[in-house]
Amino acid sequence: MAEKKSKTYLLERIWRSLISGGSTPESAGSNAENFYLDKIADILENSGGISGIASSAVSVGFTEYAASIGQAGTNNPVVGVLHDGFGVTCTPARAAEGVYTFTLSANIMTVDKTQIFLTHNDNNAARMATAVNVTPAVFAISTWDANGDLVDVWTYNILIRVFD
Repeated sequence: MAEKKSKTYLLERIWRSLISGGSTPESAGSNAENFYLDKIADILENSGGISGIASSAVSVGFTEYAASIGQAGTNNPVVGVLHDGFGVTCTPARAAEGVYTFTLSANIMTVDKTQIFLTHNDNNAARMATAVNVTPAVFAISTWDANGDLVDVWTYNILIRVFD
Protein backbone atom coordinates (compact mmCIF):
# COMPACT_ATOMS: atom_id res chain seq x y z
CA MET A 1 0.00 0.00 0.00
CA ALA A 2 2.94 2.36 0.62
CA GLU A 3 3.89 2.00 -3.08
CA LYS A 4 0.41 3.18 -4.08
CA LYS A 5 0.65 6.28 -1.85
CA SER A 6 4.04 7.29 -3.20
CA LYS A 7 2.79 6.66 -6.74
CA THR A 8 -0.26 8.87 -6.13
CA TYR A 9 1.88 11.58 -4.58
CA LEU A 10 4.26 11.50 -7.55
CA LEU A 11 1.34 11.59 -9.99
CA GLU A 12 -0.14 14.61 -8.26
CA ARG A 13 3.19 16.44 -8.45
CA ILE A 14 3.56 15.61 -12.16
CA TRP A 15 -0.02 16.64 -12.83
CA ARG A 16 0.35 19.97 -11.01
CA SER A 17 3.46 20.76 -13.00
CA LEU A 18 1.64 20.05 -16.27
CA ILE A 19 -1.51 22.09 -15.73
CA SER A 20 -2.27 25.42 -14.10
CA GLY A 21 -4.59 26.08 -11.20
CA GLY A 22 -3.23 23.40 -8.87
CA SER A 23 -5.62 20.67 -10.03
CA THR A 24 -5.01 17.08 -8.99
CA PRO A 25 -5.69 13.83 -10.90
CA GLU A 26 -8.66 13.20 -8.59
CA SER A 27 -10.29 16.54 -9.44
CA ALA A 28 -9.60 16.34 -13.18
CA GLY A 29 -12.26 13.70 -13.79
CA SER A 30 -11.34 12.95 -17.41
CA ASN A 31 -10.83 9.34 -18.51
CA ALA A 32 -8.20 10.43 -21.03
CA GLU A 33 -6.30 12.38 -18.39
CA ASN A 34 -6.40 9.47 -15.96
CA PHE A 35 -5.22 7.16 -18.74
CA TYR A 36 -2.14 9.32 -19.36
CA LEU A 37 -1.44 9.63 -15.66
CA ASP A 38 -1.53 5.84 -15.32
CA LYS A 39 0.89 5.56 -18.25
CA ILE A 40 3.29 8.03 -16.59
CA ALA A 41 3.06 6.06 -13.34
CA ASP A 42 3.79 2.79 -15.17
CA ILE A 43 6.82 4.34 -16.88
CA LEU A 44 8.16 5.63 -13.57
CA GLU A 45 7.49 2.34 -11.80
CA ASN A 46 9.16 0.23 -14.50
CA SER A 47 12.20 2.48 -14.80
CA GLY A 48 13.06 2.83 -11.13
CA GLY A 49 11.42 6.23 -10.70
CA ILE A 50 12.65 9.60 -11.86
CA SER A 51 16.28 8.76 -11.06
CA GLY A 52 15.96 5.59 -13.17
CA ILE A 53 14.78 7.60 -16.15
CA ALA A 54 17.51 10.21 -15.70
CA SER A 55 20.25 7.61 -15.48
CA SER A 56 19.09 5.44 -18.38
CA ALA A 57 21.10 5.64 -21.59
CA VAL A 58 19.28 7.90 -24.03
CA SER A 59 20.80 8.99 -27.30
CA VAL A 60 20.67 12.75 -27.72
CA GLY A 61 22.20 12.71 -31.20
CA PHE A 62 25.64 14.04 -30.25
CA THR A 63 28.67 13.44 -28.04
CA GLU A 64 30.44 16.19 -26.09
CA TYR A 65 33.82 17.16 -24.70
CA ALA A 66 33.88 20.08 -22.24
CA ALA A 67 36.86 21.66 -20.52
CA SER A 68 38.06 24.74 -18.72
CA ILE A 69 41.26 25.99 -20.35
CA GLY A 70 43.67 28.55 -18.93
CA GLN A 71 47.01 30.00 -20.00
CA ALA A 72 49.54 32.40 -18.45
CA GLY A 73 52.86 33.89 -19.58
CA THR A 74 54.66 31.77 -22.16
CA ASN A 75 53.43 28.50 -20.67
CA ASN A 76 51.37 25.92 -22.50
CA PRO A 77 47.65 26.10 -21.66
CA VAL A 78 46.29 23.92 -18.87
CA VAL A 79 43.18 21.84 -19.60
CA GLY A 80 40.73 20.91 -16.85
CA VAL A 81 38.33 18.34 -18.28
CA LEU A 82 34.72 18.86 -17.17
CA HIS A 83 33.09 16.15 -19.30
CA ASP A 84 34.63 13.70 -21.77
CA GLY A 85 32.08 11.71 -23.72
CA PHE A 86 34.76 10.48 -26.14
CA GLY A 87 37.34 9.11 -23.70
CA VAL A 88 40.19 11.21 -25.15
CA THR A 89 43.16 13.03 -23.70
CA CYS A 90 44.06 16.56 -24.77
CA THR A 91 47.63 17.84 -25.22
CA PRO A 92 47.82 21.64 -25.38
CA ALA A 93 50.69 23.67 -26.85
CA ARG A 94 51.49 27.38 -27.16
CA ALA A 95 52.53 27.95 -30.79
CA ALA A 96 53.10 31.71 -30.42
CA GLU A 97 51.74 34.61 -28.40
CA GLY A 98 47.96 34.26 -28.50
CA VAL A 99 48.04 31.11 -30.69
CA TYR A 100 47.47 27.62 -29.22
CA THR A 101 46.87 24.13 -30.53
CA PHE A 102 45.11 21.27 -28.76
CA THR A 103 45.77 17.73 -29.96
CA LEU A 104 43.29 15.04 -28.97
CA SER A 105 44.24 11.37 -28.64
CA ALA A 106 41.62 10.33 -31.23
CA ASN A 107 40.00 11.67 -34.39
CA ILE A 108 36.69 12.79 -32.92
CA MET A 109 35.79 15.90 -34.94
CA THR A 110 33.83 15.08 -38.10
CA VAL A 111 33.57 17.56 -40.97
CA ASP A 112 30.15 19.27 -41.08
CA LYS A 113 29.10 17.57 -37.81
CA THR A 114 31.25 19.42 -35.25
CA GLN A 115 30.46 22.54 -33.25
CA ILE A 116 33.00 24.29 -31.02
CA PHE A 117 31.73 26.75 -28.40
CA LEU A 118 34.17 29.02 -26.57
CA THR A 119 33.12 31.26 -23.66
CA HIS A 120 35.01 33.62 -21.34
CA ASN A 121 35.81 32.27 -17.92
CA ASP A 122 37.38 35.46 -16.57
CA ASN A 123 36.45 39.11 -16.04
CA ASN A 124 38.42 40.56 -18.96
CA ALA A 125 35.63 41.44 -21.41
CA ALA A 126 38.12 43.26 -23.67
CA ARG A 127 39.66 39.93 -24.68
CA MET A 128 38.40 38.03 -27.69
CA ALA A 129 39.03 34.50 -28.90
CA THR A 130 38.23 32.10 -31.70
CA ALA A 131 38.33 28.33 -31.80
CA VAL A 132 38.65 26.42 -35.06
CA ASN A 133 38.68 22.76 -35.99
CA VAL A 134 42.00 22.15 -37.79
CA THR A 135 41.91 18.36 -38.28
CA PRO A 136 39.74 15.55 -36.85
CA ALA A 137 42.06 15.47 -33.80
CA VAL A 138 43.30 19.09 -33.53
CA PHE A 139 41.62 22.39 -32.72
CA ALA A 140 43.23 25.80 -32.32
CA ILE A 141 42.45 28.83 -30.20
CA SER A 142 43.64 32.38 -30.87
CA THR A 143 43.24 35.17 -28.29
CA TRP A 144 43.65 38.91 -28.74
CA ASP A 145 42.90 42.18 -26.99
CA ALA A 146 40.61 45.08 -27.93
CA ASN A 147 43.37 46.53 -30.17
CA GLY A 148 43.53 43.34 -32.21
CA ASP A 149 46.93 42.29 -30.81
CA LEU A 150 47.47 38.60 -30.03
CA VAL A 151 47.86 38.17 -26.26
CA ASP A 152 48.53 35.50 -23.66
CA VAL A 153 46.95 35.05 -20.21
CA TRP A 154 43.33 33.94 -20.39
CA THR A 155 40.77 31.41 -19.20
CA TYR A 156 37.94 30.01 -21.31
CA ASN A 157 35.45 27.18 -21.27
CA ILE A 158 35.25 25.06 -24.39
CA LEU A 159 32.55 22.69 -25.52
CA ILE A 160 33.05 20.43 -28.53
CA ARG A 161 29.85 18.80 -29.77
CA VAL A 162 29.99 16.14 -32.50
CA PHE A 163 26.67 15.05 -33.99
CA ASP A 164 25.92 11.43 -34.94
